[in-house]
Amino acid sequence: MRYLAGFTLAALISNGAFAATCPDVEEITQKAGTVHETEGGTDIILEGYHYEAKNADGEWTGFTPDAEEVDLAAFKPAKSSPDATPPICRYEDGGDGGISLSLKP
Repeated sequence: MRYLAGFTLAALISNGAFAATCPDVEEITQKAGTVHETEGGTDIILEGYHYEAKNADGEWTGFTPDAEEVDLAAFKPAKSSPDATPPICRYEDGGDGGISLSLKP
């Protein structure tokens, strides 16, 4: 019986039936920083804000280039994709501001 339960759980997870839980807004922190990327063989440094959060599912991260510091308390959960690979959580401030976090593997 234990093997059947374990197999069923493994099958559900591998078929995408397991959805992550997006972090609460209160769990998100922000910090100014940079990201190094390469486009067409050219190195580019993007300045913006890093966002991080941790919950029972793991560590969530995001980066918004050319952004300014925001009032995270103004953000509310928006349409997200917690069952995507990797899971993505989106938050909006009711205006034109928004951030996205993805679950680190």
